[in-house]
Amino acid sequence: MGIIFEIIGAMGPLLVVVLIIGIIVALNRNRDVDEGEPGIGTIRRLYYYGSCFVSLMVAAAGVILLLDFLADRLFGPRVLSGGEVQLAMGIALSIVGILVWILHWRLVERSVASYQYESRTNSRKIYIYLVMGIAAVFGAAGLVSMLRWAIAGAGFDGTHIASPVVWGALWVSHWKIDLSDGGPRASNMFARRTYTYFTSFYGLILLSVGVGVFLAQLLNGIYNAIFSTDLLSSGTDFIFNSTNGSAASVAVVGGVYWMWHWHRMSKGDMESLLRQIYLYMFAILGSAIVTVGSISGFIFGVLKWFTVDTSAASHFGFLPSLIAVMITGGSVWIYHFAVVRQETPLVAGGLLGSRRVYRYLLASLGLLTLSFGLVTLFSIFLDILFKGTSPVIAGTDGSWTPIIAAVTLLTTGTPLWAMHWFEAQRNVGKIGIEERNAASRRIFIFGIFGIAVLISLINLSWFLFIVLQDLLTGSLSFETIHDAKWNIGMLLMAGTISIYYWLILKEDRQLIEHSNETYVSHIPLRVSITVVASESAWSFVQALRDRLGVDVKQWKYIGGKDGAPVVNDEDIDKVEARLASMTEGSALVIIDGKDIKVIQYM
Repeated sequence: MGIIFEIIGAMGPLLVVVLIIGIIVALNRNRDVDEGEPGIGTIRRLYYYGSCFVSLMVAAAGVILLLDFLADRLFGPRVLSGGEVQLAMGIALSIVGILVWILHWRLVERSVASYQYESRTNSRKIYIYLVMGIAAVFGAAGLVSMLRWAIAGAGFDGTHIASPVVWGALWVSHWKIDLSDGGPRASNMFARRTYTYFTSFYGLILLSVGVGVFLAQLLNGIYNAIFSTDLLSSGTDFIFNSTNGSAASVAVVGGVYWMWHWHRMSKGDMESLLRQIYLYMFAILGSAIVTVGSISGFIFGVLKWFTVDTSAASHFGFLPSLIAVMITGGSVWIYHFAVVRQETPLVAGGLLGSRRVYRYLLASLGLLTLSFGLVTLFSIFLDILFKGTSPVIAGTDGSWTPIIAAVTLLTTGTPLWAMHWFEAQRNVGKIGIEERNAASRRIFIFGIFGIAVLISLINLSWFLFIVLQDLLTGSLSFETIHDAKWNIGMLLMAGTISIYYWLILKEDRQLIEHSNETYVSHIPLRVSITVVASESAWSFVQALRDRLGVDVKQWKYIGGKDGAPVVNDEDIDKVEARLASMTEGSALVIIDGKDIKVIQYM
């Protein structure tokens, strides 16, 4: 259990790094430039907020050391050795950090008072959300530690109080600063979204791990009580123990974090790219990997049982933990897929686009699992072919493991890939060019094809190296083929996949080029399009919908009877170009009978 909490603790700094990278990208993506808006300039902002950030981190470290020292003296069971060093360091860091921060923050506030625009700059929002992100990450670690002390009976340490107090105060204060500023504007929403979704993911992981460990302990206790596999356990020890207390602490903190950031801070933000990345790449794909992995473990364990000479109760002791992982991962998977199904009809691209992404993600997971199974099976075949009386044939314990692993991977990977890939192929026949030209399909095919070609080249090079080496040393034999079994297997597998998807890619390209359909998709799926027009302009709306290839919401204009303007392909091209330039938010296309207006809004 200690390893689990060490991993969770290590995720905090990783999240901080990711958060900093994301915010740097946001800074370079959206410069502090607004026509007609006076201010102090980007360079000065970077200096002010950079100094504030560094000094605030120094001050936080110092105050934590001081509070840790005081808490150990007041509530700790012992007096720590070297306390004077800690006290001196805490005082020094606190004084320097606080003074430098106050000095630069006064300059910041003076600039905000002089120029109202300064409260809405990218630099300011990046500073606020960076501090909040770091405070949230390290504050979570402190809260878990405090709850483990309170619930699980862990030994007292001054940081149980110091860390949550300091980081919590920083988070609340900067949250209030952001609220007083009126929140972010459209150009710096990326900083807020980076903080929101990565912190949501962090909280989701904590919640899932905590619930999973608690559920595993509970099921293990029930299993042991039924089959009497653990004679030392008694009563309700499997419920009320330190491990469950620690798991509950992690789950509570993670649940609060996830609920706040996912259900409050990201509420209504259905059209952002980062939200889609969180949903598909992290939540859905991550939980799918965990769930498929647990199912594979179950199949492996069942098949393994037929090759060992142990009782069922003893052999299947792994089952409670595996079921706990399966339930936890499956719940996360089902919930987020339900969110996708609920939200996607409301954004551009609709449900069809979301189903494509979901389908190709799971097809990728299935193909990867299937490929490993085929390579493993091929290596076993070469073992049997060149070794003759292979230990695998003898059927001794452990020798069957490669075969069982291969069968397990094939059993889980084949239906997962076949079900989603061939469903995609059926949709190609139903929908036509739109499906073939969909971005998710093209990314999937090009990605699989490119990876397969790369694997083929690497393993072909390594296979030739082994052959040439044995040839030059005079040791070339059938044993050479056996030594290169994994390279040959990977080469055959990747080569077959690359050829298959090259043919699919060639077919798609030929049919798109020779099709009479006018489908062209330039609009990112994250841009929602709403058209306000009278009934007489609905033919234009349909033409726009056909040109863009995405869902277009349609509102009836009742403010006048001017009818629809006379439009041609050039007018549609202009509207399309304007919409294509938008990377986020929503677009409102107004047809008032005289003109066509395209307005971007958030």
